[in-house]
Amino acid sequence: MSGMIAWLSSRPEHRFGLMKVIGLLFLLLLVVGMLAFARQVYEYYSGIRSGDIDPVFDRSFGSSVSNRSVSPNVSRSDILRLQADDAPSIGSKNAPVVMVEFLDYGCPFCKQSFEHVRQLVTDRPDDVRLVIRDFPIEYLHPGATKAAMAARCVAQLEPDKFWSYHDRLFLNQQFGDKDLQRYAQESGVSVTLFNDCLASERTRSQVETDIALGLQTGVQGTPTFFFNGHRVQGALDREAFDGVIKWLGKQNATSTK
Repeated sequence: MSGMIAWLSSRPEHRFGLMKVIGLLFLLLLVVGMLAFARQVYEYYSGIRSGDIDPVFDRSFGSSVSNRSVSPNVSRSDILRLQADDAPSIGSKNAPVVMVEFLDYGCPFCKQSFEHVRQLVTDRPDDVRLVIRDFPIEYLHPGATKAAMAARCVAQLEPDKFWSYHDRLFLNQQFGDKDLQRYAQESGVSVTLFNDCLASERTRSQVETDIALGLQTGVQGTPTFFFNGHRVQGALDREAFDGVIKWLGKQNATSTK
């Protein structure tokens, strides 16, 4: 075959014919590609007009380990486990939106989102309930596992001090023993009881259970959010959070018709 092409290309009239065929094939591929692109654009903007697509919700986000992903493929039993009362939470138990966050206290993308998360649940406590799940990625963020264990110690010892401790972990992202102890003291937690809890590692099983649950439900990096079971991976800002909640409201309205 290669010999025939070489023979054809060696003769001027055949070479011209071969170039013409290649040019026509290239033009055909170009037309097909343009048509496919035009169809994607049409479907995207049709989705926006119908409300099925929200440009804010459909952007790309940053996250540790892998890129942003969206998936509704979480079973009902998984959703119940994600939203269970065995993890720190804030917001009304009757909130129409339950947001579960898998986080890593050493993750820069989690830090990027955390102020928006806290502001959201502060502004809309009746609309959104936040549940915290741990997913430390130790090889990327050394000390993150111990930080998660320390936060769970605070939640166990004095639940009302958890959020103060949680915020200090993100604001500082320093996880030495003295740092973790200082955050506890600044949060108003008994340092003696905190040190005993952390030294015993009795909260390690809680962190490991969260990691296993995350892997089971498709968590590949941090932060990963579940909004009523819909998985969204990556750092979100306030505009994106409001967009997701708006999108969920449309989905709920559609399902009740």
